[in-house]
Amino acid sequence: MKITFILKDKSEKIVEAKAEESLLTVMEKNDIPIAAVCGGAGICGSCRVRILNEDSVAPAKDHELSILDALQSDDDIRLACQVTLTEDSDGLRIELI
Repeated sequence: MKITFILKDKSEKIVEAKAEESLLTVMEKNDIPIAAVCGGAGICGSCRVRILNEDSVAPAKDHELSILDALQSDDDIRLACQVTLTEDSDGLRIELI
């Protein structure tokens, strides 16, 4: 599947990914800069990204929502370490924030 990342300079990078991979793993494999202070444990909130087509990923679970609420994040913001890709994720567009 193809995932498009919109980098901070507004350029785009399209990468290949597999179902069941975390978004953070895909980013790390493809040298897309992202902070992950807690190493992907879902507790620091440093790997926040904007999901531009939310129907391509499963909704956030309670743990992720509590972190995002504490950080006062918008509804389209997710933690890259908590987003697991599925077959429906093909064409996913992610904006780095």
